[in-house]
Amino acid sequence: VFPWQPAKKQVSAKYLDPNSGATWTGRGKPPAWIAGKDRDQFLIEKPAEPSSQRGPFLAEMAAAAARREGR
Repeated sequence: VFPWQPAKKQVSAKYLDPNSGATWTGRGKPPAWIAGKDRDQFLIEKPAEPSSQRGPFLAEMAAAAARREGR
């Protein structure tokens, strides 16, 4: 009777209005509080600095392992 429809995906909020606490996923028409503005200032999770994302280099990890073995 009813045609099959796929389950809707839950998408977490990406933007937050600090004044009202309203959130927006970034999908669909933007709400009035973010329309025409720089969206980076409303991001919930700010992007990390590039250097902190890379983590330790393999050489540093190998040196740390060698120091642990020498104990």
